[in-house]
This record gives sequence, C-alpha cells and structure tokens, in this order.
Amino acid sequence: MTSNRRIECSGFGVRGSGFGVKGAGLRVQGAGFRKSALQLESRSRAGDGVALRPPTHHSPLTRLLLPSLLLLLTLSVISVRAGAALPEDERRFLWDKANTAMAHARTPSEFVAAARNYETLADAGIENGALFYNLGTAWLQAGRFDDAARALERAERYEGAAPDIRRNLLAAYGGAQKNRRPDLPWDRSVFVWHYALPCATRALLAALSFSLAWLLMALGRAVPDARVRWPMLLAFAASFALATSVLTTALSEARPAPSSLSP
Repeated sequence: MTSNRRIECSGFGVRGSGFGVKGAGLRVQGAGFRKSALQLESRSRAGDGVALRPPTHHSPLTRLLLPSLLLLLTLSVISVRAGAALPEDERRFLWDKANTAMAHARTPSEFVAAARNYETLADAGIENGALFYNLGTAWLQAGRFDDAARALERAERYEGAAPDIRRNLLAAYGGAQKNRRPDLPWDRSVFVWHYALPCATRALLAALSFSLAWLLMALGRAVPDARVRWPMLLAFAASFALATSVLTTALSEARPAPSSLSP
C-alpha cells in the first residue's frame, strides 16, 4: 500500500553528501520516490567533490586541423644523410669523371665503374635528379635492374615523372620481371600526385592549400552567409594528402635502400 507525501520547499540543489529537494506543490508517491531518492543520494555521495561538465563535442574540421598543422610543420625538417662532405673541386672532379666513364662505357664492368663514381657522390650527400638518373641508367646498362630501379625511383622524387626517367624505370622493371611489357605497381595508379610531381612541388602545393583553407575559414567567420565549408574541407584534405606524400618521400630519402657495388 502506497502513501502520498507532500514536500514543501522553494528550491532544488545538490551540495556535499546530501541531496535536498525543495519545490512548492511537488507531489510524489510512496515507495517509488524513496527508491529514486536513495539512488540519487548514493550517487551524490559517490561523486562528492567532483565537478561535472557537459561533454565537449569537437567537429570533424577541428580534429583535422591539428594533424594537418603538424604535418606541415614537419615539412621544414631536412633529412641529412650520413657521409663525409666532399670539397667543391673534388665533387666536380668526380662528376666529370663519372660522366666521362659513362660516355665511354661499352661493357657491363665499365658501366659498373661509372656507377661507382656516382655512388661516391651520393654517399657524400649530393642528392638531385640528374645524379640519380645517371646512376640508374648506369646500373641499367650494367644489367643490375634492381639497383637501377631504386636509383631511378629516387630521381623521380626530385624531378617527377619525366619521360626519360619513366622510360628507363619501365625498362628496369621489365628487366627485373623478365618481361618486355612490365606492370607498374598499383600504387602508381592510385597516388598519381605522389609520383608525377617532384617533392619540392608537392611541398609548395601543400603549403598553398593549407593557407587557402585558413583564408576560407576566416572568410566564413567574417561573412556568415558565405558558402565556404566544402571548399575549406577540400583544401584541408588536399594539404593533408600532399603533406603526407612529402613526409613519405623525406623518410624514404633519409633511409634509402642500399645498392650492392660488387661486380
């Protein structure tokens, strides 16, 4: 049997370890109220001294800003390869010597000798598309297709998908696969921008798209009616993809796959 109770008060509050209920004309019924009151009181005591705040909901855009910013900041980090730096005159001498040996090479052993000079320059910290293209071509003429593919892939990172680099790279893939019409790896068809554009161009485009995204965000806040949400999201996504591509290239260049110089 339930009994009706009337509680007369003028406010509602939670303080300390007790639970007070006040409210004029509040009418509750019996056992159900006692059970609820006990549950509320026990919860109040268990959480005594704990301040509760409503959960903060972050928009997808806010969650995208931080990783994009971190990626773009790391673009300024320059990976320095280990190796003793050569004087300018010695580098020029080795470059001319390698080119001369490459021009007069006719046998695989002569192409290997030319590749040794290019490798010495690379080990000294010289990194550019022309050096790795000549190195890859020397390995290709020597029949060292795996070494040729690695060097030509590095040339592609600095100069992009130039026609001569792509042609020699296909020849290296074909020699390694023993196939005159080799199949390119699947990622070259998916991540076209990563292989088609030089690393410096990708870094520049990443910075520009990131700056454009922030300008669109500022415009959206200054002009509430401006429809900039989707262009802004696309700009952030483009900067994120390009920055990831640049970081992947930087990591690959920091630890390049070694090539064997044995005859």
